[in-house]
Amino acid sequence: MNPRTVVLSITLLLLFCGPACAGVAMGPYITQTTENSNVISFVTDNISESIIEIQGCDAVSSQPARYHHVQIENLKKDTQYLYRVTADGETTPWYQFKTFGSDKITFAVVGDTQQIVNETTNILEFSETKRHGLIASEIASAHPDIVIHTGDLVYDGSVYEYWTDFFAAADPYIHNVTFIAAPGNHDIPYITYSLWHDLFGDRYYTADAGPVTFIILDTSVKIRPNYYPDDVVVLPDIDTQLVYLESELGTSEGRKIVIFHQPLFSSNDPYRQQVTDAQREKMLELFDCYNVDFVFGGHEHWYEHYLMNGTHHIIAGTSGAAMIPQGIAPARELKNSQYHTLGWQLFEATSDSITGKRLIAADISPDNQDVLKIYQSAVAEKYRVGNPFATIFAAWQKK
Repeated sequence: MNPRTVVLSITLLLLFCGPACAGVAMGPYITQTTENSNVISFVTDNISESIIEIQGCDAVSSQPARYHHVQIENLKKDTQYLYRVTADGETTPWYQFKTFGSDKITFAVVGDTQQIVNETTNILEFSETKRHGLIASEIASAHPDIVIHTGDLVYDGSVYEYWTDFFAAADPYIHNVTFIAAPGNHDIPYITYSLWHDLFGDRYYTADAGPVTFIILDTSVKIRPNYYPDDVVVLPDIDTQLVYLESELGTSEGRKIVIFHQPLFSSNDPYRQQVTDAQREKMLELFDCYNVDFVFGGHEHWYEHYLMNGTHHIIAGTSGAAMIPQGIAPARELKNSQYHTLGWQLFEATSDSITGKRLIAADISPDNQDVLKIYQSAVAEKYRVGNPFATIFAAWQKK
């Protein structure tokens, strides 16, 4: 079927419908978006070929595989498209994606959505759907261009079923936005094996999105191959990434945002810090030198906002995982904090400014068992860097 024949009155209900069909086990999801291209990724139940239909474009086929990453080229700038995937004789509903423009981008930030498993009994205490699902629905209603995840998408990245749980919980938004994620210690718990590489590829990379450059790093390398102190292996990879970070910051012309899992500041500092003091100071020096606006992290299962030399350090707060007790030694640069809440962040960025807000989805009981109260995106804090009125004024001048 030629996608040009699709009736364009497809409803939003269809666009944001439930989990994909049996042929597609995970996804589809969008990565590596530019003004003229992107990658449509998905996982099939079997090794199979597939067909991606895109409104207004020729259909694209993928090679036989289970983990599919299909490059889509020759798209129009700042344009919304409908698309669907056929695999194993089954066809997904129609979803949508949007290519980037150069003037404005909107993005949501979430973190630590992993399932909670009792390590003594190995029993799942609560699933991603029950907690992450609340936030996923709110994100879908906001229609951001990008969703950023600060790591620990799942409890154990080597377990296939945990990834299917993540994609099921993220279903309200995951098909219709560009997805940018930093790996957490749970996502790549072992050096030798993780599905992260099959699903997302590189552990650190750069994503240019209109007026913003996002630089994603992997700060979890110190605590591998597993989580226990006796088995800690320190890898030299952080120093390699610092060279990469400086190069990317030095060549970026847009506003700059850096994303990694273990934060540089927290109430648990320095107990849970995963970079050395020297590495942290080098990163802070680079953030200051190159005017980085925001640094997003996770890992701590709470929300904290630090302001250091003009750079906002945001611990994104848990978006699904269990809460942990507040730390006892917050850095003096702590600007705001919240505990035992499910939450997320929503931003709008132009070349002149980034504005945003911290949103609360629910209150969680101290024992982590119960959702005490569900909010409709209650605003807890607002952010602003740059001059948000400059873009409006420039547009007025052009009239």
